[in-house]
Amino acid sequence: MGTNERIETNMRVYSAVRAVPQSAVKPIKGGSYGAAGLSDINPQWRIERMTELFGPVGTGWTWEPVEVTEREGVLYGHVVVRYYDKDGKESKPIHGYGGTKFGGRDDSDIYKSTMTDAVSNALRYLGVGADVWYKPDRAGDQQQYDTKYSAPPEVAQTITDEQKDSISKLVSADEWLKLEEKYGTDLGLMTQECYHKVFAKLKARKESAK
Repeated sequence: MGTNERIETNMRVYSAVRAVPQSAVKPIKGGSYGAAGLSDINPQWRIERMTELFGPVGTGWTWEPVEVTEREGVLYGHVVVRYYDKDGKESKPIHGYGGTKFGGRDDSDIYKSTMTDAVSNALRYLGVGADVWYKPDRAGDQQQYDTKYSAPPEVAQTITDEQKDSISKLVSADEWLKLEEKYGTDLGLMTQECYHKVFAKLKARKESAK
């Protein structure tokens, strides 16, 4: 496996979940984060994206609380997130930490807010919503660090059923299984960018075999 292919394999999850649609992003109002112009990602979008890639929570991926503590008017939460590959193998625990101050609009909701914050932070390690926080400038050598959300990035689109079918017609059963090892069941983690590279390579192979 070459360097580029290895990087592509390592980035298959990150690349699929990094971009966020404009509808899932909102500016933070109030506090130091609001004053700094930072934005937040709708946590339900994170859940939707994980479900699309791995399956329903509890089956394809899961989270569980590790510890909840209260210190100096803040409820802190520690959770672990795990996901499962196509063979049902469980990932190592991905730790996330969150916290919510008491004295907000509804303290009865503080446990949910803390857990949501902790899960969201754990999912950041997988790259979920990464482009809100950091987006490389692929046009040059310099990398651009985003401390706030400015313009809506392009949504990382995965391949369509028609595109999956076009690839399946060009590969053997064994080759399809190898592609699934790299891009997930039914190539669910293959982005449009990856698809065009793979399809062009397979099509060229077929034409050269004529």
